[in-house]
Amino acid sequence: MATDGLFDNIFLKDIVDIIKPSLRDTDDLIDPESISELIATYAEKKSLDPKHLSPFAREAHKAFYDAIGGKPDDITVVVSQIKLRKEQIKA
Repeated sequence: MATDGLFDNIFLKDIVDIIKPSLRDTDDLIDPESISELIATYAEKKSLDPKHLSPFAREAHKAFYDAIGGKPDDITVVVSQIKLRKEQIKA
């Protein structure tokens, strides 16, 4: 879960790329809090990059609005993991 400051500045693919190294073989996250910090830090970096073709800039171009670079905004990221209980997996 995140604010628009995240999604205006990085793509879902970026988020997946950040999360992948932190997955265990069981698809458990090693440390959700650290992952949320990594994602937020990456989005903040991109928000300040004047040459980054952000999701916001890409959509603005489609609407004939001249925008390039990141978009400074508040960035909040919450990472959680939902696990099924063993009896739910067998059902």
